[in-house]
Amino acid sequence: MITIYIDGSEYEVSEDAILGHVLHDVNSAKFGSSYRGLFCGMGICFECVVKVDDDSDKRSCMTKVYPGMQVKTHSL
Repeated sequence: MITIYIDGSEYEVSEDAILGHVLHDVNSAKFGSSYRGLFCGMGICFECVVKVDDDSDKRSCMTKVYPGMQVKTHSL
């Protein structure tokens, strides 16, 4: 297990997890203006874009988590 941070909250997640799945699992999957599951799940639609560390255009469905990852969804 590793620790990541989503909108300022700390979460312990599996080290092989995909960020989009983690966001959905912890009820932080707010993409755009509403909560929902992943749309395409393969990086084509760009509906799951979040800010990771200093990169504001990360497709969460294509991003593997790593220790200390700082994620900001559009729910803030």
